[in-house]
Amino acid sequence: MIRHKKIKVIRVISEFYYLIDKFLFLISPHVLTYEFNDNNSLKRSEAFSPIGIYNIIISFLKTLFGFSLINVLIWITIFSIHNPTMLNQISDILSWRKSWAFIKTIDYKTINAITGFLALLISIFTLIMFRTNLLRSKAKRKIQDEKYEQVIKYQIIISTSLSKCLYLAEKNINYLESRIDYLTSCFCETLSSSNFYFANGELKTRENSNWSLKHNSDMEQLRDFNSFNEELKKIENCLESMNNEFLTQTYFKVNKSSSYERWKLHLNPFGKVMLDQFLIDRNFLLALANNSFDKYSYLFDFFNKVNMLKIGDLSVEQFTEEYKYYTSNSIEDIISREEKNLQRAVIDFKNRLTTTFEDSIYYYILSQQYIRILDKNSKLTLPDWFFGK
Repeated sequence: MIRHKKIKVIRVISEFYYLIDKFLFLISPHVLTYEFNDNNSLKRSEAFSPIGIYNIIISFLKTLFGFSLINVLIWITIFSIHNPTMLNQISDILSWRKSWAFIKTIDYKTINAITGFLALLISIFTLIMFRTNLLRSKAKRKIQDEKYEQVIKYQIIISTSLSKCLYLAEKNINYLESRIDYLTSCFCETLSSSNFYFANGELKTRENSNWSLKHNSDMEQLRDFNSFNEELKKIENCLESMNNEFLTQTYFKVNKSSSYERWKLHLNPFGKVMLDQFLIDRNFLLALANNSFDKYSYLFDFFNKVNMLKIGDLSVEQFTEEYKYYTSNSIEDIISREEKNLQRAVIDFKNRLTTTFEDSIYYYILSQQYIRILDKNSKLTLPDWFFGK
């Protein structure tokens, strides 16, 4: 739906897609505990091992029966479908009259005496019998507190670095939108050794071509884009440190609400950070251009030969030698055939730029939301003031 639309339309559609897809992600059971895009074959094999299958089943059961707002709503919906009168029965049981009648029958003095005596017994029993467990629990809590503290520090760095990436990516997206046609024409001109340029979806012959043998695969125009490689490195280092320090589970708990964004952006403490592709980094665009030149380098060589033929550095026989087995090996037919290949190559390059531009808007929205959630999880809230003491 976003293909070949204006940026305002692309953004609106992308945001609707984000909201719908995130909702579907939240209500789906997350069974798999590893990443499909992980390059480590040993990690990928975990899903097919007996222990891996066992962990998947346990994870699935915990997801189904774990206590959460989503699960409560899902189970209420399921029971309501199978037993339509259930809600009426619950509301009847919890009605104010019945609740008040039950409260009035409670003997609070007796309950208070019993609970006080039980608390004393439990305290004495715990001090005598579970002294070691208390010390162990205290040590665990201290280590867990340190883990949470370290994770918060790392995610603040991630949030700050990602914000800088977004600032530069925003400029790149805006710049690419206005330069797609120009970059496509530059690609065409370089690939055809200045014989053609691209305009209005068609090849145009350049009458006075300034022929050069230089294979400018870097396309100097791409140097005007921003690179946020340094910030990406900081993010990658933070994620790698969390993985090495066994903080991954704590990181997931702290940022449970951002699981969708983290999954889509590949910002897990294992695997490679791919934000340079998602948010249009200069180095990624340069790699895209170089890959396209490598793919169609035979056209570059061909049009160099055409220019050499024009100035007399190559004879007709030498030019047509490698095409002698073709059905028609006349110069006009050979050039016409390669012109069509050139047009397909240029359109392919333009489509790749366009797709990169359109998809980057969705990932820009994802990154914005991810930063918002990270900042929210890192700020002090009212419960933090009470429970953080």
